[in-house]
Amino acid sequence: MTRTICITVLTSALTVFAGARADAQLAPLNQSVAPRAADDLASQSVETELAGDHPKALKLADDAIKTDPNNPWGRYAKGGALGSLQRTDDAAASFREAEQHFSTVEIWGKSIAIWGQANAFFQVGRCQEALPLYERYASFVEKVDQEAAAFARRFEKSCVPRTATR
Repeated sequence: MTRTICITVLTSALTVFAGARADAQLAPLNQSVAPRAADDLASQSVETELAGDHPKALKLADDAIKTDPNNPWGRYAKGGALGSLQRTDDAAASFREAEQHFSTVEIWGKSIAIWGQANAFFQVGRCQEALPLYERYASFVEKVDQEAAAFARRFEKSCVPRTATR
């Protein structure tokens, strides 16, 4: 398995988690790096998440983080699992941690982690928290992908406030 496959699986999870078209997001870079154990666990977490076993997906994501605390993909996968478990604040925090663990050259990874933070709040109608994050995503990607930035700005306007428990 290459890192590209891992990234493709994570992109699928993002699309499912977003509940909306995510075509305008930055495309991942083609990389042929052998996966590490943490990458494998993160991929398994996403696959499990897509299969609907959210508690198991969370455990696999936690295992990925324990295997390699500096690998951002475990934290990203954890954010998806936590969101599906309706643990919005924890999901956003996990996506934020993923963003912080991506290197400065991993623009695509950082961008989808920002998107994940915004989307965690969007999914439960916490628009006041989602909107600034979508704008941060748009500002972050604007120089390299104007279409993705425009999509985020259009998408953020579709947020419907709901009363939600934190």
